[in-house]
Amino acid sequence: MVHSHPSLRRPITEAQFRAEVASVWRQVRVPFLAMVVFSERLQKRHCRNARSYAEVEIREKEVVFYFAYAVLNLPKRNRTALIAHEIGHVLSPGGNEEDADDAAFECLGVSIYYDNRWPGKGLQST
Repeated sequence: MVHSHPSLRRPITEAQFRAEVASVWRQVRVPFLAMVVFSERLQKRHCRNARSYAEVEIREKEVVFYFAYAVLNLPKRNRTALIAHEIGHVLSPGGNEEDADDAAFECLGVSIYYDNRWPGKGLQST
């Protein structure tokens, strides 16, 4: 099956993306510092798996969101859902993918569906 991944004509900047994450994170009432890291390792993984844009690490007093640089090329609806999904993992630690989506909806009001223009389950979208 050939997949057609929507992409922006010009990527947003890292600063714009960090501002988007910060805007959504402010809605979450979790007393952790949140950091956004653009990861070469995750970018390499994305090149092998078109769905792999992000992961989150929950530490003692901070949350680190790792993103592939390719996230900067995603349309807004995919970025918003992807950010909400990763925050959902923070809100539902130890939960599965559906638990993260449910937590994103309950806390942020973001209803996530999966865009099947990406392989496998598809990519998060609003």
